[in-house]
Amino acid sequence: LKAPYPARWIECDISKEIPDLSSHQIDAVFHLAGENVGDKNWSADQKEKILASRTQGTQKLIEALSSQKNLKTFIGASAIGFYGATSSEEAVRETAPAGSGFLAEVT
Repeated sequence: LKAPYPARWIECDISKEIPDLSSHQIDAVFHLAGENVGDKNWSADQKEKILASRTQGTQKLIEALSSQKNLKTFIGASAIGFYGATSSEEAVRETAPAGSGFLAEVT
C-alpha cells in the first residue's frame, strides 16, 4: 500500500498473530477487520468465523496497542450493511436506526 503522506504499514492477520508493536511509535490505526463476508456461503460455522474475526481480532489488536502513548486515531471498518439493505436511492443518514439481518448485527 502507498499513502500520500509518510506512513509505515504493518500488515498482519490478527486472527493468527499480532506482531509485537511495543518498538513502534504508532499514531494511527486503520483496522480493516475480519473474515471476508462475500467469500463463502453463510453457514452457521462461517457466520461464527465472520463474527469472531471482528470481535476477537479487534480485542487482540486493542490489547497489543495498549502500550502506545502517541496513538491518536483508531479507525475500524467491519462490514457494510449496518443500515440493512435498501431498495431506494435515498441517502441513509448516520442517525438512521440499525437495519436487520446478519450484517447489521455484525457491524
